[in-house]
Amino acid sequence: FTASIGAEAILEILKSLNLKDEISGQSPGEVLKKIGMKIMTTVGGSSGALFATLLIGMAKRYNDKLSDQKNVAEMFTEGVEAMKKRGKMAKIIRKRKKSMKKRKAFGLRRRR
Repeated sequence: FTASIGAEAILEILKSLNLKDEISGQSPGEVLKKIGMKIMTTVGGSSGALFATLLIGMAKRYNDKLSDQKNVAEMFTEGVEAMKKRGKMAKIIRKRKKSMKKRKAFGLRRRR
């Protein structure tokens, strides 16, 4: 439910940004990267970060020498992997913050 609300917000923001002139004549990889960066800087919450990560990951994998079908499959796979990596990093950060709070509560110093 939250992701669908985020997706709707992203579509509305993209319509309002009027990127047509900025992305005209660009490769699909560049278009995805620019849209991903716009989403990252304009959409709040986790939805913006996740959609931006997907698009920027896809942009990195674009290869004009591949067929459209192969290209889309590889780009999407790369985007999903980027999202997985981002999710793992978020879990690690939350775990570290929780550990630091416990140490602070018991008056322990950070390990060096």
